[in-house]
Amino acid sequence: MKERLKSLASLPGIGVFAAIAALIYFLLQLLFSAWVTEDAYITFRVVDNLVNGFGLRWNPHERVQAYSNPLWLFVHVPFYAIWSNIYLLTILLSAAFALASVAVIARIVDYKPYLIAGALIILAASKAWREFAISGLENPLTFFLCSGFLMIFLTRPISRRSVLWLALCTSLCLVNRMDTMFFFAPLWLYIAATNYKEARQYILPCILGALPLILWLGFSIFYYGFLFPNTK
Repeated sequence: MKERLKSLASLPGIGVFAAIAALIYFLLQLLFSAWVTEDAYITFRVVDNLVNGFGLRWNPHERVQAYSNPLWLFVHVPFYAIWSNIYLLTILLSAAFALASVAVIARIVDYKPYLIAGALIILAASKAWREFAISGLENPLTFFLCSGFLMIFLTRPISRRSVLWLALCTSLCLVNRMDTMFFFAPLWLYIAATNYKEARQYILPCILGALPLILWLGFSIFYYGFLFPNTK
């Protein structure tokens, strides 16, 4: 029986068929799980105020950071300026980033059909992933940035260039959601522990990669008078 399964798996078309079937299953799960939570409208109101000239605020007369996902907010702004249907807009943006995450995962597993199929099935079967992949919240953008970090971490040797890209993914993810620092901290500790002898040459790439976070925190201090959103 085991030999039959091995011979079946070795057929060139079976792996591709499995990947396509898993992709269809994944897309159906994504479609039927799509929704927009009421919490997302906190961000959407700020998007609306910004596009209409009232600034990054919940109430036009108060400089208060009511949202906790600046990068996700800014992703919506140019599209909302063109198309004001925020409900459909956020669903489409969420789906785009969810699918982009899958594309990155396919790169991580070197485009091997069976591994792609397995990854798709695991994601689609995960209630935590599935129900928040399209919810109006920043999760799909977080998934995409985390996938990008893992792709670089797992497929490229540690160098000045890879550290720059790792730092950029990390800082963008922190701008998207500050508490994602707990996702990255163990991996950065590993990088530091295994490359401590070359630490000096990685300082500048880390600073350059961290610029999005540094700039956002600087703006937050200037505009809101505080580093963190109200949900701190």
